[in-house]
Amino acid sequence: MQQFDTNVDEETNEKESPWDGALVEGTTTIRSGPDYNKVNATLILPDGSDLAIKERLQDGGSRPHQQPTHLYLHIFVGTYETVDEAVHALRCLEMMLMNLGRGHDDAVLTSDYSKYRQAWEKGARTKEQLQLGLRPCGLCHANFSTKKCSACKFQWYCCVEHQKDDWNRHKPICKQSRGQRKKASKLIKTAKSSMKERQIKGMEMNTFLDVEVLSPPATKEEKQEASQLYGFLFDLHGNELDVMSKVQLFTVIDSKPRLWPIMLACHPDFLSKISALIIQSDGAVNEEKKRWKPIQSPNVGQWFCTSLLRGLTKGPTHSSTTFSGCNAARTKQFMVDTDQGFESVLVCLHGGLQKLYHPKTGNLRGYYDQCARDILRFLTGSILCNKAVGGSIVTAHVGKPKVVLLLKAMMDMCGDEKNAKYDSGSAVEGLVNNLIGLVHVWTETLNVHVGFFDELKIGRGQRYVMYRIMAYRMSQIMVEKGRHVNPRENQMLSQGYNAEMIKLSQELNAEKKLLKKKKGRKGKRR
Repeated sequence: MQQFDTNVDEETNEKESPWDGALVEGTTTIRSGPDYNKVNATLILPDGSDLAIKERLQDGGSRPHQQPTHLYLHIFVGTYETVDEAVHALRCLEMMLMNLGRGHDDAVLTSDYSKYRQAWEKGARTKEQLQLGLRPCGLCHANFSTKKCSACKFQWYCCVEHQKDDWNRHKPICKQSRGQRKKASKLIKTAKSSMKERQIKGMEMNTFLDVEVLSPPATKEEKQEASQLYGFLFDLHGNELDVMSKVQLFTVIDSKPRLWPIMLACHPDFLSKISALIIQSDGAVNEEKKRWKPIQSPNVGQWFCTSLLRGLTKGPTHSSTTFSGCNAARTKQFMVDTDQGFESVLVCLHGGLQKLYHPKTGNLRGYYDQCARDILRFLTGSILCNKAVGGSIVTAHVGKPKVVLLLKAMMDMCGDEKNAKYDSGSAVEGLVNNLIGLVHVWTETLNVHVGFFDELKIGRGQRYVMYRIMAYRMSQIMVEKGRHVNPRENQMLSQGYNAEMIKLSQELNAEKKLLKKKKGRKGKRR
């Protein structure tokens, strides 16, 4: 905060101001320093302090109001990326000061502060940070210099003449700075190369089905640790753990990648027991219970897919807990080679959807909504569009009656008009349709389980039109490219939605009329 006088010329105030735009109320684009092209937010208020009143009286006024107010406070709010952010922070501070002036109690002011502080903290700058943005000339030390030494790219000057006059002093510093810049460039280049290698390695892990080979072989201690974890997961030690404790063990296994192949080598039924655990814990709720309450324990299937089916791909580019990839080798072992692996994930999803759409779910609805979306994104955005895994899953498991029943039940649940109020923007319904579409496209591409879509009995109404134009077309592209569609591709797809929906609806109506006409002719012949 800085005090300045409106009776003094602007140039004098500008020399004394510690940052650009001190006399401009509102927002000012920064034209120098590390924050170049960002936006400062500034608030200017009359200074009503006792010192200001005394100064006005000293100017000759007998009473404060006889002298025009000319002393103001400049309040620096912050530095922001955009004008909108700067204006928002400015308005927040104005509102806070306004409530303070109205004499609101501490509770209101505390509430205002907690509400508005995020806007201020986002653009906070210390005095040192502001001073670093001044770019003083190397010779005359004038602020806001615009020319930079092309050799070291460190020292600034206000004009070419000052750069030439300062060369004798700057020459040794310039030489040293150039050497430091070269070293820094080499380090950056090495870091980028290393990061690129890690990204390529991560892509290979997501694409190829390389089995994890133990090298060197497992030690006795590692085998004992694997057996101990196995016992805790499946209650073999006599002390049964709750669900939360069990899913935490997945992160323990993930923290030591060698434990996965050791566990499979020592306990071949490890994955089949995991699938049984998921089915038992995440299965559909019993509708017959009159006083049903949603289970507050986490979804085992969701945690297993997060922690272990993506375990080796976790790193700098996969640090989030959302499903954006998969470990193809582990996913194949669980989803394809394990008898109930894929089915157990569908059971987890079906149970989550049933809890989401249950009228008594209440405050936990947001939790189940996120669980359902995470599993659906995992299946649609990563697993089923993966060329190395998706087709194998469909070939191995879609022919099973329970798998078809689960997919049909989920599609009917999401398409039910009664459940629309629980699915904002039909996001979950769209993901479920995408899941059905990917399975459908794989059955056609591989020519397996060709009657799958007919078994869903979706009919030929509006639901069918929406599915065929949106979900099915998107699924075709995902299977073809082996990945999720990007925003640009999605935008291109959506451009022709309305016209194609109208066209398909007209074709279906024509089919219905023709079928009705044929039935009528048969009746007359009889």
